[in-house]
Amino acid sequence: FNVALKRVVAVEDDPLLATAEWVRVFPNPVGNPVGTLLSIEIPDFKLAKKATLRVLDLNGKLLQERAISETKTQLNAEAWKDGFYLLHIQAGEQKAVVKILKNK
Repeated sequence: FNVALKRVVAVEDDPLLATAEWVRVFPNPVGNPVGTLLSIEIPDFKLAKKATLRVLDLNGKLLQERAISETKTQLNAEAWKDGFYLLHIQAGEQKAVVKILKNK
């Protein structure tokens, strides 16, 4: 069966996780039939111009890291194996972690 987790959570000083309204990540899951391009949108240009994206597997291995400076960007998940990944997004003081599912 397929499980799709679409909630974006912010990691803050508080140990509780909260919804991050400043970023959108879609589609989730990524892979067939929707394709392997994962879109990340940070509508606030001031935040987007200093954002960093990091993709880690569930073992903590860094698979991809990239600085961005636009409000919209894409990551190609084609080379990722099927499974769950963590997308860490940092833009200034804002931080978010998104659990992404990659399907065949």
